[in-house]
Amino acid sequence: MSIKSKRAIQKVPSLRFHKGTGHYRVTLNGRDTWLGSDPEAAQVRYQAEIARWLSHGRQPAPPSPRLITVMELVDKYTAHLVGYLPDNTHRSTLLTWCGRFADFAGGMPAAEYGPLALQQYRAALCDGTLSRRTVNRMAQSVTAIFAWGASMELIPGSIPEALRCVKGLRRGHAPGTTEPEPVRPVEWATVAATLPHLPRPVRELVLVLWHSGARVGELVAVKAVDIDRSGPVWTYSPKDHKTAGLGKTRVICFGPEAQRILKEAMLRHRDGYLFPPADAMKEWSEGCRVHRRPNQLPNLRETDRTLGEHYTNASVCHAVTVGVRKANKAREMELGRPLEDGEAVPHWHVHQMRHSYATRARQHFGLEAARAALGHADAAITQVYAEADKALAATVAAKIG
Repeated sequence: MSIKSKRAIQKVPSLRFHKGTGHYRVTLNGRDTWLGSDPEAAQVRYQAEIARWLSHGRQPAPPSPRLITVMELVDKYTAHLVGYLPDNTHRSTLLTWCGRFADFAGGMPAAEYGPLALQQYRAALCDGTLSRRTVNRMAQSVTAIFAWGASMELIPGSIPEALRCVKGLRRGHAPGTTEPEPVRPVEWATVAATLPHLPRPVRELVLVLWHSGARVGELVAVKAVDIDRSGPVWTYSPKDHKTAGLGKTRVICFGPEAQRILKEAMLRHRDGYLFPPADAMKEWSEGCRVHRRPNQLPNLRETDRTLGEHYTNASVCHAVTVGVRKANKAREMELGRPLEDGEAVPHWHVHQMRHSYATRARQHFGLEAARAALGHADAAITQVYAEADKALAATVAAKIG
């Protein structure tokens, strides 16, 4: 090849004037790029186009992708969550956090979001209403949104990597957040003082929770057909539980005390839920007839509220709170004066009973047995260990359940 032909190949396209339109242009790889009618501005644009063309190996620059906004990214991510996660409290919490983040930074281009923007959002969360742990988890959920967006090639992968550089708030260095007290076991005396003031289905459910160490969400929808009664220790494997998404099987064991309560519920409900709110309404209605005045007119007020087929976590917790309030009111009426310090039934919630069960199991059988009884394990536990856990849990239930 001659020197002249080599120079022809390496020649840079020139800036040209188009007489018909009065505009300047440059032709790169057979495609015209129009640069305007002003000669000085056209020269500046020409130099920029040539520099970009040379930087890409004498090829046209790839078209710039449309900048997706944070709102659009969050919308796509929430659609992914709805299709991927089961409909439970965890998913509802994540969706709520996504909505709050979108309201704060929705109009910002997602590709421009960085560590400083994340810290600004986190600072806005520190308004005195959230705990430090919750604020950290909400900030981590933002990183998860952008990590998913990068995996779908919606944004550059460098963005989630940069967001991971933002360290979580540490204890003592998080103004505007609270440090909640750890959950403590509830004493049996406190539970026993509340039981008479609970509706019958909630009262029975609380007793089963006390004697099984189960989570309230695992038992609110239990039916008689779901319980395996073939052995001396009954077992129940809920389909939906906290670690179901990890592929784990949860086994709840019922010992003699729990079985006694369950048998009474099974006599009333052979096919349906064992602890339905309808039982509470029936009990309340019967009490109304007993205390109704002879001349009292029926209540004709209508309501749009409907009775659920079974309780929820929130409704059980609310019933316990009301029961504690009624227990303290009954004590005041019995004493004829306001309650002094130490006389009132302290506030408690149903999740504390799981801690109480763990404490009793550890005292009697050790830490490993308590872990097995509560179903605590890593996702990598094999089926061999799961069988051993079931045997340990059955032993605990037979002794203290």
